Amino acid sequence: MRIVVVSQAVAGSSPTAVVDAAVQAWRAVRPDDEVIGRPVSDGGVGLVDAVARTQDAVHHTEVAGPFGHPLTVTWVLRPDATAVLEAAQVCGDAAAAAAPGDRAGQLWWGTSYGVGQLLDAARRHGARRLLLGVGGVAVGDLGVGALAGLGMRVLTGDGDGLKIGGEDLHRLARITDGWEGPWEGHDVVVLADVAETCAHVVDAERRGDGSALAEARGHAVSVLERDLAGPGTADERFTGAGGGLALGVRAALGAELAPGAAVIADVVGLAVELARAEAVLVVADTPSGQTPAAADPTVADLVAAAAPRLEALHVTVDAAASGGDVTAAVEAGVHPVAREV
Repeated sequence: MRIVVVSQAVAGSSPTAVVDAAVQAWRAVRPDDEVIGRPVSDGGVGLVDAVARTQDAVHHTEVAGPFGHPLTVTWVLRPDATAVLEAAQVCGDAAAAAAPGDRAGQLWWGTSYGVGQLLDAARRHGARRLLLGVGGVAVGDLGVGALAGLGMRVLTGDGDGLKIGGEDLHRLARITDGWEGPWEGHDVVVLADVAETCAHVVDAERRGDGSALAEARGHAVSVLERDLAGPGTADERFTGAGGGLALGVRAALGAELAPGAAVIADVVGLAVELARAEAVLVVADTPSGQTPAAADPTVADLVAAAAPRLEALHVTVDAAASGGDVTAAVEAGVHPVAREV
């Protein structure tokens, strides 16, 4: 039997590591099957790992982390001039952990400045199409920091440049062009892991805790729409992804917003592999169809749509039950499924 194993990142482990563990676990039970691994991503943690191939150019770029500390992030440039960039490396939980001192609890107040630097670095290296995954981002500055990182002028009421971060959004007065280098002819696609609109997310925050940051985020949405994006942009699907980072990049660069799972499935050739398979095994850390606030479609949905004729097998990985050992958790989930086939 020819079976394709599909997985995103699970419990902090890369998609490739999870898929490799599942492939080996399946072969241990059914050594005569042909097992093909296909890592995927919805634009969150593990995106670059999922898409990287031997023919891609791998780049390591230093950018500013969520609290201004230097970070080195990895991205890839494919032979067709498509760059794949993972914002979670810049301003996700792991990025906060690299900051001096204990700043994890303050991450929502941090900056996405380094995301703008990363986008600009990819452009300077010759990328013509830029795929930016915003899943796993844990700062709440609505991408205003990223705009400053691109070289835009982010100003206070008295015309001074604004210190960037969620805690500074209440001082935001206007945003104007000012970056170096042309963006005409470059296609930017934001890969969203949630389908929520930014307007809905921010309105819910303001009605909920009514905090100063919630009010400041609402103010920033108004400025982004007024100066860059146009009225109603925050009501577009996917603009709430990445803590609103999707809205900022959409406003500044006219980026396309898309469900990350669908785009990356196409990039890695998932449909081609499924067309030649007799079964597909989907490995996830939450039950299929129950991922909170998931974008449409999910990876499991894509598999079902691309290959409705296939028998779909699902394995839910409980790493906590295996003491945090993801490989052991994958084996524990895959072995009984393989024996039943």
